[in-house]
Amino acid sequence: MITEKYFIDDIKNLSIDSNTYKKLLEVYTLYECIQLGGEVDPGCLIDDLLKTLFAGAFNDFNIPVSFLNTPVGYVLFTVKYGCKTNNSFTAIEVAHLVNKTKSLISYDVKNDKIIYSRHGKGKSILINETNLIKYMEDKGFSQDEAIERINLFLKLRNQEKLSLDEISKIINQET
Repeated sequence: MITEKYFIDDIKNLSIDSNTYKKLLEVYTLYECIQLGGEVDPGCLIDDLLKTLFAGAFNDFNIPVSFLNTPVGYVLFTVKYGCKTNNSFTAIEVAHLVNKTKSLISYDVKNDKIIYSRHGKGKSILINETNLIKYMEDKGFSQDEAIERINLFLKLRNQEKLSLDEISKIINQET
């Protein structure tokens, strides 16, 4: 899942006006709803945004494939087609989920003990939910416990304004 902070950071890379910025934030709200299992009807909002971002001289537009790999592109097309995505986690989030240090997670990434992908300008490490479950099983968690911890983490990350340390404490108390 694309976090709101990651999404907003990506919006800052675009040359847009304040109205387009507000519409993109509205789309992110719809995206969050989809991720929590809700259904949304974005109407023509997505198409209007795509035209604003990519319209050419004849109101025809071509979307670069590279845009689809950005947080903004990912969120726009997730909302447009209404599909729940496989959640992604940063290395620091994984560390909090498995109650280990970030350096241990980085070590495991470096030694190919966890499947990951790199995204963005800084090439941030992202681990998708399926690979995280496999990694957690390798670290001694049962599949049910891994899924329970991940679901609780996602609920707290998406609905609360808690720090990762606070989320980690709650997860370790409840599971």
